[in-house]
Amino acid sequence: MGALLRQKGEKAAKGRVAVAWPPASAWLAPLGRGLAEAWPACVLLADLGVTASGEEEAYRQMDPSSFGTLLWLEASVAKDGSCPALLAVLHPSKGQAPSRFKVECAPPLRGPTPPAPPEFTRWAELGGEVRAMAWEDGAGALWAHAGGRLIRLDPATGKAQQSWDLPPTPPGKTSGPVVLSYLPEESGKPARV
Repeated sequence: MGALLRQKGEKAAKGRVAVAWPPASAWLAPLGRGLAEAWPACVLLADLGVTASGEEEAYRQMDPSSFGTLLWLEASVAKDGSCPALLAVLHPSKGQAPSRFKVECAPPLRGPTPPAPPEFTRWAELGGEVRAMAWEDGAGALWAHAGGRLIRLDPATGKAQQSWDLPPTPPGKTSGPVVLSYLPEESGKPARV
């Protein structure tokens, strides 16, 4: 594929070529690096600290006195994570119209697939949205502010060991984020800060 991009690019490109791709397609980086090794006129904009979400943004960031052409790469990614085709855009810096071509990948390129979401098991039913949590090191207990209550949980069983009603939010005020911190006092109750 690098040879094909180089062949098409060398015909259209004059001078140094800036190569870029969308940050979300980070797995295109090895292709860009391979292209830069095979074609010494290429400089990866990522190596210069430039990121761009689209071709026009990358083109605006390219210095026309340093680069003759922008080579923008975009992947059309299938649901299974494979890339059956690439869109390559050669955008000369001297005001000429960009040329676009599609590179079919047979077999499709394979990028890293995202990991499956972790299994979720409900650990405890707290009767409302959990607004804050804190860990009590000494006793190995978990404190939670949920559903207008302060609950001390046993992490081994997920069962409430103790529970207190919290005062309601005064009228006209909004309830902000709650931070729980455990105070090692005789009362053993955490403070609401």
